[in-house]
Parts: sequence; structure tokens; C-alpha cells
Amino acid sequence: MNFTFESLQPYLIAKGSERYCFRHPEKENYLIKLSPANAAKQTEREIKYFQHLKKTGVPFSHLPDFGKVINISGYVGFEQEIINDFDGNLSKQLFFYLDEQNRQLLKQDIRDILEELKLYIYKNKILVCDLGGTNIVIQRTTPSQARAVIVDGLGNTDFIPICNYIPFLASLKAHRRWRRFMQRFIPPHI
Repeated sequence: MNFTFESLQPYLIAKGSERYCFRHPEKENYLIKLSPANAAKQTEREIKYFQHLKKTGVPFSHLPDFGKVINISGYVGFEQEIINDFDGNLSKQLFFYLDEQNRQLLKQDIRDILEELKLYIYKNKILVCDLGGTNIVIQRTTPSQARAVIVDGLGNTDFIPICNYIPFLASLKAHRRWRRFMQRFIPPHI
């Protein structure tokens, strides 16, 4: 189907500062992230980075599947998998589970879930330009198991993205960003 911006309006989920997010009209477990072409810097960066990850064979175990690029007159975007829990409900943001009451809904320790994500990021040298509690969801894969999935903010914002091609520098950047994320968002009592 050829989409237009107007034809996607009934499927609108959310509108951010740069992007529109639509439930995909044809693919049940996908959404479409769409930006105006004149303000698509973040979207274009994520498209390039997703393509880079696919080309280099990085497993998408802690990232949503990347579909195809969507070009609509005046807009640029892409398809991305929706992350749902085992019961079909939309996975909740990390911030939800940082609240002590909600954390008890998880059968796993949140520290273990985040440690697994950290190891995935380090091993695969994943660059996340905006690592935060709203860009990570906790996907409950079974009633007793969960994993963290980065759903937004991927890529490298450097003017010359040399870290994308030199693994050692990517590793250093990934470590530095993870350390900042833990200091800023994860309370010490967790």
C-alpha cells in the first residue's frame, strides 16, 4: 500500500518533538516512525544506524526489529517492531519499573535485567545517543522472565561518526554512556 500522511492519521499513537508514531496499518506488530523531511535528522540517523547493525550481523535481541524505510511526500520514516509482553500487552518503559511498587511485578531483579542489557551493548558495541528511562522498555517474555529493549535514541551523534567503524572507540563510547545512564537514572537503592 502507498501511504500518505493523511491516510496514516487514524493510526496515530503519539507525536513527539520531531516524530509521529503510527500503528502500522498492514503489519500487526509494527509501527511507523515518521518525521517531516525538513526535520528528520534523528530519523535519518536511526535509519543509517539500523542498516549498519543489520549489515554487520548484530543480533536484535535487545532492539526492536527494523523493517523498511518509508518515504512519503514531505516525510521520511521507517517501520519498527512493537515490543509487547508475553501476554500481548505493550511493554512498559523502564521508569515504570523503577518505582518500588511496580518493580515487584517483575520476578527478576531489575539489576540483573539491566546488567544483561549492558553486556549486550558492550559486546555488540551498540551506540545509543539518548540512553534513558523512556527509551528503554522492559519486555516480560514469560511470567517470570524479562529483558530490557532499547526502542529509541540509537545511533551516533558525532559530526564524524568514526566510532561506527572503529570497534575500540565504539566500546569506549558505549561504556561512557552506560556509566552516565546509571548515574543519572538508576537510583542508588536499586
